[in-house]
Amino acid sequence: MSEIVGQTRDEILLKVQAAQNLSSEEPERAELLLRSALSAAEVLGHSSPTLHLQLAELLHRLRKTHQALAEVTEVLELDPFNLVALNLHRRLERGTR
Repeated sequence: MSEIVGQTRDEILLKVQAAQNLSSEEPERAELLLRSALSAAEVLGHSSPTLHLQLAELLHRLRKTHQALAEVTEVLELDPFNLVALNLHRRLERGTR
């Protein structure tokens, strides 16, 4: 069982690394990889504020404000003192008014 978890964790990390590499030139593909990594982490029973924040920042860059706001809200539910998320949340809220 731990071997399967280890493989899945490695797959998640590979997706996150690929997303980071693609975020500048292929942000839509990076978005898909981050969403896939989040789904795989949830299958393992984990909800990662870091992955949600990366996705929120990417969605903000893609001007998907409402989706970005949903992701950054998830970050703040998991980590209410995350200053990066708090600042992004404020910027996104101003953008939706």
